[in-house]
Amino acid sequence: MSFILAIILAIVVFGKIALDNSEKKASDREFAQAMKSFSDANKSWIDKVVDEQLEEQLEQDIFIGEKREQFLEEVRQAYSEMSKDTSNIFMPRKTELLRILLARRGKLRYVDAENGIENFVSILKPTPAEGKKNYESQLKFAVWMNGQLKAHGINEELVLVGVDELCYKIEDSRWRMGRYKWRPSIRNYKEAG
Repeated sequence: MSFILAIILAIVVFGKIALDNSEKKASDREFAQAMKSFSDANKSWIDKVVDEQLEEQLEQDIFIGEKREQFLEEVRQAYSEMSKDTSNIFMPRKTELLRILLARRGKLRYVDAENGIENFVSILKPTPAEGKKNYESQLKFAVWMNGQLKAHGINEELVLVGVDELCYKIEDSRWRMGRYKWRPSIRNYKEAG
């Protein structure tokens, strides 16, 4: 009798293991398909907004410095469009300058297209007033870059992926920290609200 119970128990256990394995395989297939779909969409996005040759050429031009006046004029125009003070303008940091030059040409740095643009500014440092000013400046900059892409026919939505891993529309992202990202570069985030 105990032998029969042991056989029945073994059949139940092995049946459960086989069922779990088939469910896991189905789940793995679904995940692989979702990743492939995201990968294809992300590759299409990267192909649309990244020009690595242009990025390298602009980096070289920045390093060499021959086009300094032309670049300063482009920065002046960009700052004016962002309502920033242009009266006493200096060359911005290389990353910001490259972002401006590429955006004016309808492109993004590869790393920005893939990973987004960080906005981890503390609104309390160095003072609350300065922190809010820095935050507003970064927000305006990301929105300006998005406008430049739209002017070149790239109409993807810019959102903020918060540190809470929720996706916020730009108009709902006030005072939140995270990364400004374009929809095609986002995977596995929940919508806020």
